[in-house]
Amino acid sequence: MRSGLPTLSAYEAYRHVAGALLLLGLACGGSANSARRCAYIALIVLSGAALEALIIAQQSGGHKLGGAFQDEQLLAAVLIILLPFGVAVSVWDPSVGWKRYGLLALTTATAALVVTANRSAWLALLPTALLVFWSISYRRQAKRTPFPASKAVIWLAGATLLVLITLGGGRTGETWRRLQTLTAYGGEATYLWREEQWQVAHRLIEERPVFGWGVGTYATQLARFDGQSRTAHEILLNGASLSENAHNSYLQLGAEVGLPGLLLFLAIPVSIAVGLLRRLRRRCGPLLRLLRYAALAALAAQAITALANPAWEFAQCSVFQWFIFGFSSLLTREASVDGGNPQEWLEAVR
Repeated sequence: MRSGLPTLSAYEAYRHVAGALLLLGLACGGSANSARRCAYIALIVLSGAALEALIIAQQSGGHKLGGAFQDEQLLAAVLIILLPFGVAVSVWDPSVGWKRYGLLALTTATAALVVTANRSAWLALLPTALLVFWSISYRRQAKRTPFPASKAVIWLAGATLLVLITLGGGRTGETWRRLQTLTAYGGEATYLWREEQWQVAHRLIEERPVFGWGVGTYATQLARFDGQSRTAHEILLNGASLSENAHNSYLQLGAEVGLPGLLLFLAIPVSIAVGLLRRLRRRCGPLLRLLRYAALAALAAQAITALANPAWEFAQCSVFQWFIFGFSSLLTREASVDGGNPQEWLEAVR
């Protein structure tokens, strides 16, 4: 990989190396109970980020919904990859307290996702929806009530209330408009702008398909095709903005590190997913099995959002991407988070 801006590339390389170290730390340094602890961490972050964003949105009249991430796209991407673990904990965790907290996290996160008006995140809800249906089926097979009626009513009422409160803060029109564009996105302005960015990335890949232009240099190369783009010096001083991003992680990585580098990166989530699928063939406790399904849903959600969301190229979101990779790797190990025989565990929590 060759780069005309080694300083910028070194900074971006450090971000990826730090992420890889997080992955290795979780995958290799975890103990038998680490999976549940990681799920609890995901749950705390999920509820905290969503609640903060909803409060800020209400206070700002619906004009600000990024919360700590400063942008709706970044917030939505992080929420959507953490959401499956909220489902797992709220359905099967042996602790009643954590189950209730899981329902709270799901409520706030669902409300925040609705009003982010982020279409790629909405589409990425599909794997989580499949996880919910599988959870209901699994509980029925275990002769347990899928979702107690009282909990379902409370969850739906809470989610509806939060959505209505936030929409009342000025998000109604934007959310409805974005919903309508899901079936007619071809002529929508933001989609057309993304197409232009994708074409730029394609041209950069064609010029240097093997070595790429250097990690983190997409924004500086954009100036060659966009006369209104900032100079490389300005980007080095202030960092790349959302508008200087390809809004497709695969194309941007391909342009920066070349196609071989892109394939090496893709090998990480693909190999983890294969490992999870192999483990699912073996007998294990219900919580561990559901966490593995949740990890697959999170990996699928990350892959979907990467098609049109810029989040994974920014450090504040990239850390969660690598956390998901590491957590999912941990779940490919033999460690049991349920403790013992699955049938004994079921009898204990009934």
